[in-house]
Amino acid sequence: MADSRASATLTVEIVASCVTDTARAHSIQLELDDDLNGGNTCFTPNTPVYIMLFPSPYSLDFSVDISYGTIESNQADDGFVRYTEYVTISDGEGSSSKPIHTLESYEWIGRAPCPISQLQFDTSGYKFFKCNVCSGSPECGDSCEVVNGVLKITYLSLFKSYVINVPAAETVVITAYEDLSGDCT
Repeated sequence: MADSRASATLTVEIVASCVTDTARAHSIQLELDDDLNGGNTCFTPNTPVYIMLFPSPYSLDFSVDISYGTIESNQADDGFVRYTEYVTISDGEGSSSKPIHTLESYEWIGRAPCPISQLQFDTSGYKFFKCNVCSGSPECGDSCEVVNGVLKITYLSLFKSYVINVPAAETVVITAYEDLSGDCT
């Protein structure tokens, strides 16, 4: 007897675009919404499946397609998720697992290079950020310099909610891609 369980596959495609700030990479992440799906990872046909899409930055213009079935925006369930994670800072740069919308707290693991109050983050809704030690304390001197180390951070990441519906047992591919604008090539 053939296995008739439904399964799903998420695929994310990042396409070339007119990114004016080449120091920052745009990204899109998709994942199942554990809360709205009740922790389920297997679904039967005609059962709503909820997806969270994390664009970086949050204002990124993008489109979402599905290989079979339907996908619709579920704006009523757009929201945020709180994450706590350890980030390695190398040459003053680090990367969180999701785009940072609001940095709630951070602490150095081990010996901090300067007082915590002297660290500045430039997140701007991206996953990638810079961490500099800035002037104003005897330990740091009068200039900014990059730092290396490990930070424990807690932050909020915004997501957009989608619901998919597949009418028959089928493997589906969900593709999210950045929209090109103007005369991009």
